Amino acid sequence: MRLKIIQLILLVLILAASFVFRPADIVKGQEIDTELGEGVNSTDSSFGLDAVGCTRTNTAPLNIQFEQRVVELVNIERVNAGLPPLKRNDQLDYAVRDHTRDLVEDNYFAHDTMDRVDGTLTFVCNTFTRIKMYYSGYSAAGENLAAGYSTPEAVVQGWMASSGHRDNILNSKYKEIGVGYYQGAAQFTYYWGQDFGGKSDVYPVIINNEALQTTNPIVSSYIYGKGIWAEMRLRTDSGAWSAWVPFQENVTWQLPQTNGTHTLAVELRAAGAETAGTSSSDMITLTGIPEPEGSVRVFLPFLSR
Repeated sequence: MRLKIIQLILLVLILAASFVFRPADIVKGQEIDTELGEGVNSTDSSFGLDAVGCTRTNTAPLNIQFEQRVVELVNIERVNAGLPPLKRNDQLDYAVRDHTRDLVEDNYFAHDTMDRVDGTLTFVCNTFTRIKMYYSGYSAAGENLAAGYSTPEAVVQGWMASSGHRDNILNSKYKEIGVGYYQGAAQFTYYWGQDFGGKSDVYPVIINNEALQTTNPIVSSYIYGKGIWAEMRLRTDSGAWSAWVPFQENVTWQLPQTNGTHTLAVELRAAGAETAGTSSSDMITLTGIPEPEGSVRVFLPFLSR
């Protein structure tokens, strides 16, 4: 009787362990903060920049929609928390996408870059050595990884449920974000990553929380630079600049009512300055604007022989 009770207890413990340690729960977070000294160590260029496996490859996106959706979901979380949105940065995209591809190809899960040689993993380079290859000169940088999640919604929910990852997503030091997604015949199939960054001399402008498209020509934008710049002016595409006006973070702007991709450019200057001290821009594609009434359409006859 006692033996049966012990066997039953062991069975319950095994089932509980298999429930807790699911692949979808595999997440890792890491943050750099120069105030803690970690940034000094991570920016040392002697850490394996030329090592095999930590070279820049600029991996093409495997699923553009997945990566973009992660950016949008992150910005929703930040805005809900009273924080500004993040601007997507293609160099941070490459930094983390190259890494997620490496995780799949060498079948491991770590922030540092590893190579699998004869079945054994060997260290290649530090996390922030890798990020610096793509995104140098940062004042703050961070990375979130996850594996086993099959959708953008699931992975962001997983990150937000983990304090370390949530802290990265809601870190006020960051201004830019890169996202990487890769999948393949590795242990957890689906691999995700976010690289975050902030540079003291970069002041992004973000349209509609970094959405790719809109059907409304009236857009909302966020402009970084509060407390640094006194005045700003804006323009769309190659149009005329607006007058210089006092700096404000949140701006509502009217795009030309023509379908296509439009660029909102911003110039910022200090108090009393005659010229701009910095500039930034963002793009968004406007769709769904009806053609003007009376517009001429010409059709050629269909030919067959």
